[in-house]
Amino acid sequence: MKDRDCLSLVRVDQMAPAKQVVEFVFAEPFRPFRIQMASGRSYEIKHPEMIQVGKTTFTVYTDLGDDNGSGDRWHKVSLMLIECVEPMHSAVGGSSSGG
Repeated sequence: MKDRDCLSLVRVDQMAPAKQVVEFVFAEPFRPFRIQMASGRSYEIKHPEMIQVGKTTFTVYTDLGDDNGSGDRWHKVSLMLIECVEPMHSAVGGSSSGG
């Protein structure tokens, strides 16, 4: 059984992936989310400016971690290859520990 937080997409409705991605991108307040692809690859969207959604594709920015920025890339991916979209549960903001 799949994780309940993963919003599985109906493959018959090709607009479902785009609608769910757009809902996450424009959510107020924005919350980081992950796009899981059918290939097993995933994209972590930590800021709304990291993704551009089109009619049949999305373009996502990834940072490969190089200090000089040479590892930064944009990837164009088909919306039809999305397996699921899920929120990222890691603490993004400043969390305080009791003390």
